[in-house]
Formats: sequence, structure tokens, C-alpha cells
Amino acid sequence: MSDPARDGAWFEDVDVETSFRLPPELEKRVLTPALVVDLDAVRRNVKAVVDVIGDVERYRPHLKTTKSRLVWRELLRAGINKFKVATTRELATLVETYHGEYPGAETTPPFRHLDVLVAYPAVGPSLARVGDIARRPENKARVRVSVLVECEDAVNELPDDVGCFVDVNPGMNRTGIALDSKDGVEFTAIPATIRAAWIRDSFHGKSPFRGVHYYEGHISECVDANGRSREDVDAAIESRDERCRASLETLAEARSPYTGPHTIAFAWCTPFLKDFSRRFSPPRTLACAWIAVARWLEHHRNETNSPARALPEMHSDHLEVVTSGTPGFVAASTFDLDAAVRRAWAAAVAKYTPSDAKPSSDAADTASPPPPPPQSWPSWPPPRHAHQLSPGTVVFHDWRGQRQNPRLGLAPAAAVMTRVVSVPAWGEVATLDCGSKSLACEAGNPAGYILGRPLWRAMACSEEHLPCDVGRALAAPRRGDVVFVIPEHACPTVNLGAFYTNVFHPSLGFNT
Repeated sequence: MSDPARDGAWFEDVDVETSFRLPPELEKRVLTPALVVDLDAVRRNVKAVVDVIGDVERYRPHLKTTKSRLVWRELLRAGINKFKVATTRELATLVETYHGEYPGAETTPPFRHLDVLVAYPAVGPSLARVGDIARRPENKARVRVSVLVECEDAVNELPDDVGCFVDVNPGMNRTGIALDSKDGVEFTAIPATIRAAWIRDSFHGKSPFRGVHYYEGHISECVDANGRSREDVDAAIESRDERCRASLETLAEARSPYTGPHTIAFAWCTPFLKDFSRRFSPPRTLACAWIAVARWLEHHRNETNSPARALPEMHSDHLEVVTSGTPGFVAASTFDLDAAVRRAWAAAVAKYTPSDAKPSSDAADTASPPPPPPQSWPSWPPPRHAHQLSPGTVVFHDWRGQRQNPRLGLAPAAAVMTRVVSVPAWGEVATLDCGSKSLACEAGNPAGYILGRPLWRAMACSEEHLPCDVGRALAAPRRGDVVFVIPEHACPTVNLGAFYTNVFHPSLGFNT
């Protein structure tokens, strides 16, 4: 069934012949369907994304889209050293690619080390394999590996030499710790998990805690559509961007009526809140949280086995915050996370009164001394935050990505090369040999756009067939014609590819 919002011509600036067409002798030998990658478009897309983000150090692309050593080498050569992956196979292959590109003493990478976040709640054998990869001798000094955690048990299960990002659920309800309390129940899972991660191994001067992961992927609607005016598209972009910024603001200063702020705004205070809450009711402001820091340091700084002794070194590091995929990264690129946290801090300080930290009703706790006056607050400001963005689909730029980010000037860098295998229905249908086993269909129909054929309409896929309505096409299709399909969703399409052919390197290579 045709989707009117996707009818019409797309990717009009893309020339099929120069972008994806293979040399004639190679084209004759390539079995279809096959994934074709335009490396030049990959390089242009990566540069465009880095230009938007503003600093290659802030770019942590998700590699579940590309899944190709050839493409990953391009990212490494562009100076990118931080990545997200979804599977242990992707982790292992990326590490091997890195060592192959920069084999130690013979070559010097443009960065200190490879930094990989397995952006998935790894458990069981998968978590054990992550630990095995991180502990390999060739990786210990050159590769940093982290995983997501969402509870104290996950922190306790961390393998040695594996870091962690606390995964916060922004409302997508897929993974992570919820931002809010539910049904009036006091909810302290976020500070408890951060505290557990920060304190673990701090006696030895190190901590697995790297920062916070926050993927607002539910704010992902397409803003461009057939027949939509430029003004309407701009308004839709601004509306979605405003929702993304509001979500990030919530991350910075989230408050609950039961537990007070409990995310980034006091993440650096959380190691001390357990001690503090034994003396006073749950902190209702950042001021209370910072008072907890001062009291905790005062009482524990000189203890031999106290994690407080490691605090200065830990505090000097930036708290890393990883957010935003393809739909939201443009809005996030201009969001000042540090300023948002400082606004929350300043608001809390301005509202502080001694009643914000009333003693609890417990008799022993009631006997505890009152909190110190405001002049005893810690002198250091809230920490800086290294805000990283993780769009991955932008590297290949699919059809949905074009409708999500129409103003970025990205070009499709991956297409499914396919052939017309049948012309049934009186020549009004052309059936291609790329069905659901080679073209991802989880995003619904149509599953792709036939490049350079604006009048063709992809119909519902079966396993090996993609029928296309060509009834209005000027040129009748012929059996054996080679056409290229831009997938609606590149990531699972690439995962389905048995092999790919690169336009500028006329050889076949296996998908990783």
C-alpha cells in the first residue's frame, strides 16, 4: 500500500550512476541482492555530522548501523575514538579493526585510546565475554570498555577492567532507571546505582563509574513529507527539537516530590547521600546534597579505607553524559548541559532554608548535630560534563533519516543493489529480488525507496520478493534491470547483508 507522505521524488541530488553504479564487469558478477556502500558519501556524512556537533571529541557514533570494518576504519581515520556498540561481536570486531589500523609501535593513532560503550544491558555470558575482551593484554592499556547498568546488582556483577554508565530511562521505557517516582513510592534507584558504581573499587584509587547514558529515542518523528511546505517542515523541526531540549533539561534538573533531584544535577553527591539520609530526611534540594558532601568529607576524609581519600582525583574528571541518536542530536548539539546543571544548583541554593534538612523521627538520628550553616558548603562548583552524542544511522543515511533530518545535506551511503526478476500484472508491477531477508521491514511498508525511479512504489515485501507498482512509470521495466533501493531503516538492513560491494573498491567483502 502506498504511503502518501512518502510519495514523490526523494534524494533528487543523488546521481545513481556516480553514487552506486558499479563498473560493468563487476556489476555482471555481483549476486543480488547485495549491499553497496559509497565510501565517499560516508566521509561527507561524517564530516557534516561532526560540523554540526562542533567537536569530534563529542561524537560517539553507534556502530550497529554500519557493521563494517571498512567503514569503521574510515571513522578511526577521521579522528573518532569513542563508539557505541550493541553486541559483543561488534565489540570484538571493532577492537580487532583498531589494532589492525594502529598496531602498536609501528603506527600512532590520533588519540590516546579506543573507548567503547556496549550500549546494552549485558547479562550472563554476554557480560562475561565483555570482561574477557577488556582483560586481554593487548587491550588493557589501549582500549576502554564500558557497559550500561541500571541497578546496584548490575554494578556488583561488573567484570574487572570494565567501566559503566548508569542507564536512565527518559520515557522510552525500553531500558534504564525511570526518572520519576511511581504511585507515590519513594524512588532512589538512580542515586543508589550511581553511588554503588562510584564507590566500587575507589579504595584502590579507581572507579568503574564513567557517567550517565540517556537515549531519548522515543522523540523520533519524521518532520518532512510529500507536499509539506518548507515553513511547515521548519515548524515541525522546531517542535521536535524543543521536546528534545526539554527532555535534556529534565535529565539535568529532574525532581520528584518524594526524593528531590536525583539525576545529573547531584550525581557527584550521590556517594554521600546514604550516609546523609541516616541523619536527615531525604534531601529535597541540591543544597542539602552538597551539605551531605561537606559533612561526609569532614567525618571520613582521614579514614584509612575511606573512598573520600580518592575524591579529589575522581572529582577532577568530567562526568560523561551520552545522549541522542539520529533524530535528536541536532537539538542536543546546542544544548548547554553544564548551564542546565548550574541552573538547577543555583535554584536549589537560592531556595535553601534550614528546614530543608529536618532531622528524622528516629531517636538516635534526632540526636545527630544539625547540618552546617551555608558558609560550610563545599567551595568547588558542580562538575563539568562531557556531553557526547551518538547518532549512528547518519553515517549511511537512510530514507527515514532523510525525513527526520532534511536540512543536514546528508546523502545515502548504502543501498541495496537488486534486479528485476519478474514483470507480472500486465507490466504494471516489477518484482525485485530483495525481500524481507535482505531489506528490513520492521518499520512497515514501504520498506525502501527505489532510487532514481520516483514513480515506482514499493509494495509489501515477502521473503525474497519486493513487488513495485510501476503503472505510471514512463519507461517499462525489463527483467534483469539493476536498480538500487534506499532502505527505510538502514541498521537492520545492513545486518541482513551477506556481503557488500564498495563503489570505490571493486571487490567483495564480508559483512562483520
